[in-house]
Parts: sequence; C-alpha cells; structure tokens
Amino acid sequence: MKKLYVSPIAIELDSIKLALEDAGINCFIQNRFPPAAGDVPPIAAWPTLMVMDDEKSEEAKDILQKVLANQNQISQAAPWCKC
Repeated sequence: MKKLYVSPIAIELDSIKLALEDAGINCFIQNRFPPAAGDVPPIAAWPTLMVMDDEKSEEAKDILQKVLANQNQISQAAPWCKC
C-alpha cells in the first residue's frame, strides 16, 4: 500500500479515486473525516488517497497527473471562478 496524494479537499480526492477505479486500480481515502482538534496538527490528518497494490503505483501516478492537469485546465478556462 502506498500514499498517492494528500489534500484538504476530500472532493478532489474523490475525482482522482474514480479515475483510478475506472483504470482498475484498487484504492481508498484514508482520514476522510480528520479530527477537528487534538494533539495532531491538521495537515498530518488531511485526507489521503492510498493505492492498495504497490505494483500499480506508477500507473496511479500517471493517472493522478492527468486528472490534476485536467482540473487545472478547467479552472483556467472558467472566467467565472477567477477572483
């Protein structure tokens, strides 16, 4: 099992997870609901996308890069979301 991506935005992880599952890569989101308070710094408890099969981690990284690039293109093309 390997850590693929960490984000404070769980919905971002959901879209990446769906793309991985569509490619047949078994994965899950750890810390989907991080603790609100405690001794752990918030960044240490952010939701984390984990890949179950170590042999698929390189393929998962490629898919991750494609999804993130696509999200970047969408946010740049949407004039209504620029502040």
